[in-house]
Amino acid sequence: MESNALFFYTGIDPKLKKRTLFYGSSLGALGALSMVNALFYPNASLTLFLSGIGAVALGLIPYKRLCRFENAPVMLRCFSSYLTLRRGKSELSLNYKHIRSVHYHTKSRSLILRLPFSLTPGPLKKMPWKAFFSKKNLEVKLPHFSKESYINLLEAFKESQ
Repeated sequence: MESNALFFYTGIDPKLKKRTLFYGSSLGALGALSMVNALFYPNASLTLFLSGIGAVALGLIPYKRLCRFENAPVMLRCFSSYLTLRRGKSELSLNYKHIRSVHYHTKSRSLILRLPFSLTPGPLKKMPWKAFFSKKNLEVKLPHFSKESYINLLEAFKESQ
């Protein structure tokens, strides 16, 4: 293993986490209110109760996903001729010659590091990388990377070519 590697980790923006928790809690409160209303309206009690459970779940699942992503971040290591992605115990190595380009895209809720491939790597179809791989565009979207990480990765990518 080379000693001059660059390391980048995903990071959840505290504002995003706070906003997700606020919206999730609001939707969860509406769901709880719906479940309480189910006690007073016996004709529609099952419908109200199930819709309440659904609202609570829809409200808090995005926050749970952010927390899970924060607890098990993606680590990106850049070496002179290849890069590795690591999440938990799973690791994936990609040679720079298989990467066509590197892009950075800012969406309303996340930062995404895009790595389109000229070849479809087989290990990307396995978990946990399957969620990041897009078959249609042949690219890997890695959310929650900073703009600085993108700039440093772009420099490493250009130096290798």
